[in-house]
Amino acid sequence: MFLDAEPAEPARLHKNARTGFERAPNGCVVHGCTTAVEDRRTWFVAYQIGVDAACVTRQATATGHSSDGLSSTLVERSLDFSW
Repeated sequence: MFLDAEPAEPARLHKNARTGFERAPNGCVVHGCTTAVEDRRTWFVAYQIGVDAACVTRQATATGHSSDGLSSTLVERSLDFSW
């Protein structure tokens, strides 16, 4: 284990698949990132999950970068709650 103590913010340690962790501060509004090495290749993904006043997910954006290049995806929920 490379962490001396648990982080003060919500975080998840990856086990059995890769070594890394994610952090998601700010309560209902989630901004996070994760980075790791898999099969000797490094990558990272940053994400933002937007919620409304009732903490219902309204949109999510993920941006990743690896040796394959940069990619980004946005999904949004419509007023009828479809994606």
